[in-house]
Amino acid sequence: MVRATLLLSLVSGWVLICTHLTLAGKRFCWEVTEEPKTSPTNATATVEKISTEIIPSPKSKPSPPKTTPSPEIKPSPKITPPSPKDTKKNDPFVKTTFPTEKIPPKPTPVPKSEPSPKPTTPFPPVRPDTSKSGDEELDRAIWEMNQRRWPNRTVPFVFHPKLKKKQIELVTMAMDKIRNLTCVDFTDLTGRVTIDDKQEHKVVVQTLYAGCFATLGYNKFLKTSSINLDRGCFSPSGHVILHELCHTLGIAHTQSRYDRDKYITVHVDKIERGKEPQFTINQKMYGKLSLVGLPYDFNSVMHYPTNAFAKDPKENTMTLKKNFPGQVGFAKRLTRSDVATINRLYDCKNHYLGDDIPEAKIYKEWYETYFA
Repeated sequence: MVRATLLLSLVSGWVLICTHLTLAGKRFCWEVTEEPKTSPTNATATVEKISTEIIPSPKSKPSPPKTTPSPEIKPSPKITPPSPKDTKKNDPFVKTTFPTEKIPPKPTPVPKSEPSPKPTTPFPPVRPDTSKSGDEELDRAIWEMNQRRWPNRTVPFVFHPKLKKKQIELVTMAMDKIRNLTCVDFTDLTGRVTIDDKQEHKVVVQTLYAGCFATLGYNKFLKTSSINLDRGCFSPSGHVILHELCHTLGIAHTQSRYDRDKYITVHVDKIERGKEPQFTINQKMYGKLSLVGLPYDFNSVMHYPTNAFAKDPKENTMTLKKNFPGQVGFAKRLTRSDVATINRLYDCKNHYLGDDIPEAKIYKEWYETYFA
């Protein structure tokens, strides 16, 4: 219990309050002054001075009070946030890397590249293996088609010396038509190679025999092939010459197609004796493959007239099963189907392929089925 002694002074208006207890040999007193009363509500008492009275302790000598110098206040330094490097450096969970240690860079992920396109198929296309086709007859047909195509899509030829200038011009004009519409070329070796040459493959354009006929396609065992054109083969339109040039490229008659029975009826009993092969169907797989994915074309330059090789010219050797508004076998120029047939047979991918012909198979699909 703390007991205090009050010393009052009425004269000076101050009061001195002292305690009986001592702390470290000191007795504490408070001097309280009373401010003049201006109003009852503003009366306040303030402590102006704290005096201490030193009282000696009986056991120890009085010691002066300890004074602690007030610390000098210095402006606080500007605090900057630690850099990420310092944070990582002081972070105990970050693995320490010594200067000699090299961290291999992370491998850059390589984007998946699209499969490279298939290499261009050599010409003639290689024969596919049996495991893909699964049919020996089909393999044989593909091999036979490749054998009938002229290497490098080029037909070397020689004009026979007995050909007249006008006849040469008509043949050249027909060759130019095919050259301009396809990727097939004709190379004139006249003057450089004789017709009797046994070293060079060539086609001799001649007018030695009656009739219009040509060797079918390329034959590596036959050095000299021929196109025979008598006087009646040279029409102003040149359609007969175009017909024989297509034979030279390996294209057979339309009426001999593998699927011809769906479109025409052939009356064998009305055909001249010895002319039956002109209507013979190739029933083997080669006949089917030679269609090259194109439909039957009544207007093709390769189609015979309906009375072709008839015993009686008034009777027909062929009857149509489909409606056709024109005359069959009187084409004066190559049709779209004729051009597409040459381009498909010789893989002329940058030329007209007949994909827009009704009922035609898309060439890419047809080609990849047999040759890719």
